[in-house]
Amino acid sequence: MDDLQELVAREKIRQLALRYAFCVDGKDIDGVAELFAEDVDNGRYGPGREGVRTFYDHVLRKFHCSMHLVANHLITFDDDEHAHGVVYCRAQHHVVEEPEHWFDAALAYFDTYELIGGVWVFRRRRLRQWYRQQIGHPDHGMERVVEEVPAEGPQRGARLPEVLPTFDEFWARDPRPIPGA
Repeated sequence: MDDLQELVAREKIRQLALRYAFCVDGKDIDGVAELFAEDVDNGRYGPGREGVRTFYDHVLRKFHCSMHLVANHLITFDDDEHAHGVVYCRAQHHVVEEPEHWFDAALAYFDTYELIGGVWVFRRRRLRQWYRQQIGHPDHGMERVVEEVPAEGPQRGARLPEVLPTFDEFWARDPRPIPGA
């Protein structure tokens, strides 16, 4: 891929992440589904784009509305048709059952992208969270809640920042000596 092709591909992948946020906030499950590969694995929700629709049809019903602000999109190309990346996001959600309850989350999506039929799509999105802050929750008032990391499901595994490959390594070593000190 030459430099111009790479710039165009990067922009199309960035637009993919932005369209995802817009579709999720607009409760457009058909729009979200089109952003994923046709044969994507959705676990218990079923295969392909129909599984994507089923997953988001269930998940998005937990929130009356949401607002996702996307930033810090790092993209690395594996080859001309495959890439991976990390997208930071600040998301605010209004909980359906509790009209005064909102929460915001600081999170990142760890993505795998694929060029299929000339269109960049998600092969996989894996969400990781720094924290979730409750606003107006009857049990929490306004506080940051660091959630337990689930052992199963799409959020299984480490949470941020520990999931970043250099984070634990940084804290495991002593600081570098300051010259002349």
